[in-house]
Amino acid sequence: MGIRANKRQSEIYDYIVGYIQENGYAPTLREIRAVFGIKSTATVHYHLKQMHDKGMLNIRDGESRAIQVVGYKFVKCN
Repeated sequence: MGIRANKRQSEIYDYIVGYIQENGYAPTLREIRAVFGIKSTATVHYHLKQMHDKGMLNIRDGESRAIQVVGYKFVKCN
């Protein structure tokens, strides 16, 4: 990754990348919360904001499943 992320952020980042590769779209904040046993979606949002500020993710405000991984181009294979 080359960007200094804490352990939890690295785990969430890897999960997001894998989720997009498998499903073709990003997970919701609630899905991330459930997978990692985080009590609040606000905490998930905090981690995503930190990763956005580090240049790891782009997040489109006001949209569902609006997480984009910087530097990745996902291609759906049939």
